Amino acid sequence: MSFNITSSNITVQKTWNPITANTDIVLIAGSSSNNVGSVILDFGNFPGKSDTFVDVTGLSGITSNSVVASWISPSSTADHSSDEHMLETLEVYARNITPGIGFRIYGINTSQLNGPKGRGTRIYGKWNVSWQWF
Repeated sequence: MSFNITSSNITVQKTWNPITANTDIVLIAGSSSNNVGSVILDFGNFPGKSDTFVDVTGLSGITSNSVVASWISPSSTADHSSDEHMLETLEVYARNITPGIGFRIYGINTSQLNGPKGRGTRIYGKWNVSWQWF
């Protein structure tokens, strides 16, 4: 299913993900948008941690009404293969827009985190994350 949102030239697609057995919602901007980029989300050295964030700055045109999308980019880093980027229990969220400056991307391990003394499943290393704002 996909549909256009008013005249803003943004398409929202709802797709079935056979790997996670979930329905994914994907924002796709029209070709006129140049507000795209990528960053490295770093969970640190092994054994890593359950969550982290990275700030995206230098976006003078971003406003409090902007919409930001982020996603894991399946390309290799020094720590992880492109396949690991597609299969890891990692979700990313873009939030906390600061008008004229940028926003923050959070990475969260969605695996169960109920080990003793907070020693549940953790993610380590660097991951490629792409973003776009409208």
